[in-house]
Amino acid sequence: MVDAYKLYRNEFIHFAFTHYGCDSENAKDIFQDVIIAFYDNIKSGQLTEITGEVKTYLFAIGKFKVINFQKKESRKVTFDVSTLINSQNQIENTMADKEEQEFIKATISRFLDEQCEDCKKVLEMYYFEELDMKTIAERMGYKNANVAKKKKYECFKKLAEMVKKNLKMLVF
Repeated sequence: MVDAYKLYRNEFIHFAFTHYGCDSENAKDIFQDVIIAFYDNIKSGQLTEITGEVKTYLFAIGKFKVINFQKKESRKVTFDVSTLINSQNQIENTMADKEEQEFIKATISRFLDEQCEDCKKVLEMYYFEELDMKTIAERMGYKNANVAKKKKYECFKKLAEMVKKNLKMLVF
């Protein structure tokens, strides 16, 4: 299993990027899911014999996982951290009064504090500590990285909506 992971990982990342435009980080996560699915299929007895090459089997699983990932991504809210930071930077550049800038930072901080404790922890670990989803899942006691990703997405969506609504009120 480890050999297959090491042998095909970089090639899969290249494949996912070349054929589907998948970025490196997501391709790594997807390939990890592919290896887990491969292992689960063997362990459950679904896969007892491979008539072709292991690589072909792994890439076929990977292809569908990339497509499913991209479908999910296309349904996500397009408001991300860079938008939040850019919005804040634009406001800071147009405001002459330092007091107003501090108010904006405090507002974002307040909205983060208004999140449930789990949301606050997940967002801080991801955006401030820059931890990967697997580590966050382990620290939070979640089943796996996918659960952590979903939690981060839901929490960020709430935070982004709150901040966005407040920023609109601040910009005249």
